[in-house]
Amino acid sequence: MFRTTHWSLVRASGLTDAGGRAALSALCLAYREPVLAFIRRQPGLREQAEDLTQAFFLEFIEAHVHADADPLRGRFRNFLLGAVRHFLSHHRARAATLKRGGQAALASLDEAGVDPPDADSPEQAFERAFARTVMARALARLEQEAHAAGKDALFAAAREFLLEAPERARYAEVAAALGLRQNTFAVAVHRMRQRLEAMVEAELADTVAGPGELEAERRHLARQLSG
Repeated sequence: MFRTTHWSLVRASGLTDAGGRAALSALCLAYREPVLAFIRRQPGLREQAEDLTQAFFLEFIEAHVHADADPLRGRFRNFLLGAVRHFLSHHRARAATLKRGGQAALASLDEAGVDPPDADSPEQAFERAFARTVMARALARLEQEAHAAGKDALFAAAREFLLEAPERARYAEVAAALGLRQNTFAVAVHRMRQRLEAMVEAELADTVAGPGELEAERRHLARQLSG
C-alpha cells in the first residue's frame, strides 16, 4: 500500500491529473497556517497575506517547485520555509519593477511601518505555526483512531489532559462524569498520551530524510510548543 507522506505529496503535487490537484489541496490545508504566519509578519504585507498565501501554493504547482524537493537533502520544514522565502523574493522584485514603471499603487515589500509590530520574527512565526500544525495533525490521527475504536466520548473527555498536566481534582470531576473510577480514567489518559507521542513521531517521520534527524526534529517541536 502506498504511504502518503509530506514528501510524496510534494512530488505528487507536480502532476497535472486529479491526483496532483488532490495533493495540492492536501498541502494547502495542512500547511497553510505556517506559510500564512510567515507572510503576515513581513513588513507591509498583513493585508495581502491571505492572497499571497494562496498565490504561493498555486505557484508551487505552476512553477514545478516540487522538482527541487529531495527528501534525502533535508527536512520538509526547511524546504517549505525556503520555498516561501523564494516566492516572496520574486514578489518583492516584481513589485519593485512595477513601481519603477509608474504603477505606484502596488507597494514595495520594503515599505515597512504599516503593520503593528509582532513579538515573533517571520521565521519564528513560521516555526511555531509549523509545530502547531504537526501537533494538530497528530491529534486528528488520534481522534480518528479513537473513533474507529468506538471511544469518541472518552477521547473528547481526555483531550484537555493530553497536552498539559491537569489538576488532580479535574481528573476526578471528568472521571465521575464518564462513570469511571479516577484511576481508570487516569490510565486511559496515560495510554492516549503514549499514542499521541507515537502519532507525533509518525508525523515528524514524514518530514525528515531519515531516522537520524527524527530526534532533533522532535526536540525542535518541543521547543516551539513550549516557547
